[in-house]
Amino acid sequence: MNKIDTDSAIDNARQDINDILTDLRETLVTAQSTNVSKNRAVNRDSALKRKAINMLKNGKTTQFVVNKLPSLSRGQVAAFKAHVTMGTYA
Repeated sequence: MNKIDTDSAIDNARQDINDILTDLRETLVTAQSTNVSKNRAVNRDSALKRKAINMLKNGKTTQFVVNKLPSLSRGQVAAFKAHVTMGTYA
């Protein structure tokens, strides 16, 4: 590799690192602003999870389930709904 290629490679690597750091900063700011709770873990066979799944199987929307079961995050309910749609809980 000649000097020009090495310099280009280093410049490209710097830009990649800066892009990664920018993405990380945005992710951390988003996580802080949404007030993510670490206490939202749901056991694999919890009654709360079963209740959410039953609501979804009966045609309730993700938002409806989140409103009725506020200890679940929208992401958790969306994941349950995806599995209901795929037939995982059949």
